[in-house]
Amino acid sequence: MNTNINKNSLARHNFGTETWVLSTLLLYTGFFFFYQLGHFPAIHADETKSIYRGIQLLESGKNPLYGQNDYTGSFFYLYLGAIVEFFSMKLKYFRLLGVLLNFLVIIWLTAILKKRLGGWNALLFLFLTNACLQTLYSRFAWEVMALNWFFGALALGGMVAWIESEKKSILGLVLFFTGSFWGVMNHYIFIALTIAVFLALALLLTHSRDKKFQQIWIGCAIHGISLIIFYIFKGSWNHMGSTAYAWVIFLWAMSVGVGVYSQKLRVAFPMWVHQKFLTWIILGIIGALSLRFIWFHAHGLLGVLNGELILRRIFSYDSPLPIQILLYSYSAVLLALYGWALFHELRRRDAEFWKLFILLLPICYVGYFGFLVTKTSLRYYNVLGLIIPFSICILPWSLKWLRGFVLAAGIYFISMHGWFWSERINPPLRTPVYFSVGLYRKETSFHFVDVRLLYQKLKEKGICRYRGRKDDLLQFTVFLEGPLSFYRDADGFKCTSKQVAHVTYCPECREPPYFLKILKIE
Repeated sequence: MNTNINKNSLARHNFGTETWVLSTLLLYTGFFFFYQLGHFPAIHADETKSIYRGIQLLESGKNPLYGQNDYTGSFFYLYLGAIVEFFSMKLKYFRLLGVLLNFLVIIWLTAILKKRLGGWNALLFLFLTNACLQTLYSRFAWEVMALNWFFGALALGGMVAWIESEKKSILGLVLFFTGSFWGVMNHYIFIALTIAVFLALALLLTHSRDKKFQQIWIGCAIHGISLIIFYIFKGSWNHMGSTAYAWVIFLWAMSVGVGVYSQKLRVAFPMWVHQKFLTWIILGIIGALSLRFIWFHAHGLLGVLNGELILRRIFSYDSPLPIQILLYSYSAVLLALYGWALFHELRRRDAEFWKLFILLLPICYVGYFGFLVTKTSLRYYNVLGLIIPFSICILPWSLKWLRGFVLAAGIYFISMHGWFWSERINPPLRTPVYFSVGLYRKETSFHFVDVRLLYQKLKEKGICRYRGRKDDLLQFTVFLEGPLSFYRDADGFKCTSKQVAHVTYCPECREPPYFLKILKIE
């Protein structure tokens, strides 16, 4: 009797401790997301291009389905245009939606892990997603950074709910097909996650004879066809003005409806499909495709998972070699843990299908993404930066060594955020850097130089026209025109002067307006 009382007391104590720790960390995460939203990081030229595209969409309605280009959707841009129309041109308002949605994603996925696996698995997820500082990228008013996590979480959470539900949850399917459809509408890069789900379900078919996996696999195939239809007709619909949105909404409703209806299909795949050796064959093919990913994207993914490339891009911090070794060792441990968890679950006879699905998703994503994309950009890895930490947290808490890893992840989190706050409290005057992402991509932190002091200096001279100079592919000083124009319009500064200030980046300029200079005024 006393033993039972002691166990119950211990369980309540552990539950209370888990809840307190998680709640505290979530509150901190929220504060970190919203801290100085309108000032840090400095506005990027792609944000200003998005804002002005949103204004143009509302004013003219021209090319209503296109964002900045033909592979991005327009609904995030409409939000940006509406902010100008109904509120004001304050940077924090433009960034607010993306930050809010990404914070809700963190809360939702944390809740999923806590409910299904326990509080300490959820705590590990918070450590891993926050430690690398990739959440800073959610601050940018770009469609891919603002919405990809949200649509990815809808698709991920919806499919997990459907797989785990014995009653074939309709809500789970609606969430999945909605997240997948609008994710692809938002940015074509999201198609990699949709295809990864399709491949992961194909692998689940080799483990299970449950007809619901056959039905959903067919539903996903039909869903994929609807996305192909969209891209075939996108150009034609784009000339229809606002009517184009009606066609897109109709296609989404049809995609969701057909996906849900697929659960009523009577299908029977051949017996040979349900053989586990096929799993290893398919994984071998995906692994071969992943070699292309490794060649083009390994450095970018590792640098996002450990935060090293984010330190360079946003903070101009070129890590010393010992620090780089430590950071990339951390990334290597993360990937090793993921690989161990995947093969451990594949070999289990009593594997839970929702866990298998989560663990198969990153490797399927990597295989198709490497096939689809050769360009490297840090924003391309934000979905992997979410699903890899989430999949690692599937590891059972019964593994004693996992507790040591949670402690190590906590130390890494505290170290990175301690460094972040030291930077914000006493910002150093650090010269922007040039660096490479992978073998081919050249990047620079010059694009995050704050132009407000330069704007004020030009305003005092009565100048409100700006022209950057495209020196080379790396410096690309036309990136200065958008931010300067944004602050002019946000300030309501109107001038009659026809003079144009030619501006450029200046690595050696360590006096105001730091790392920027006026070449000439004409």
